[in-house]
Amino acid sequence: MRNRNLLLAALLPMAAGVAACETQGPTESSDADSEVSVFDPEYNFMAPPDGGTCPDVYSEDSELLENGVTITWTSGLAGFDYTEGTDYLRTVAWSVDQGGTTFDGFTVRTPMPITWTPVGPTAVDGTMTSGAAGDGTVDVTVNMTPMHDVGTDPEDADDDGWAGQIGNGHFWLLLTVDDGDGNAEAVKLGVNFHLEDPADGFESQCPT
Repeated sequence: MRNRNLLLAALLPMAAGVAACETQGPTESSDADSEVSVFDPEYNFMAPPDGGTCPDVYSEDSELLENGVTITWTSGLAGFDYTEGTDYLRTVAWSVDQGGTTFDGFTVRTPMPITWTPVGPTAVDGTMTSGAAGDGTVDVTVNMTPMHDVGTDPEDADDDGWAGQIGNGHFWLLLTVDDGDGNAEAVKLGVNFHLEDPADGFESQCPT
């Protein structure tokens, strides 16, 4: 049985399209689908301090570009109480320490690397739709069906005693970054969504 925690752990290194991952998370979750929570440098993505559910967990990456601009962006979002086949809306945000950015698009990662994972006999598939970009933000809607089956009853539960559906979506945030003196650089930044749909009788829970 494939372990859901190993799948989520494998997702994190893929979040950095041009950078190594600096993992952070929210101080509190929000019910507003189009909002992301405030970053907390002390937050441990893999072991939340309250030990409870974390429906809006995400990570943030930063990268020093060749033109001298440091860009920071939302690189990973996760929902642990998702319902397969429904829309999951979140906001991807970015900022620079100087100059400015132009939004060039938000796309799936096709043909390579693959967009939806895990692959194989119970492969994940889905759709991604991005809205109009705001001031350093873009709303992104992900809908996964089918998802990867991690069991549907206690007899099928994984190593952590959890059963349900799981899926990952891997995307590109495309920007042009200007240092303020006319030195522009096009960047392709990795953004990943990790969603879980607990089976009946199983609670949503953060990985441990």
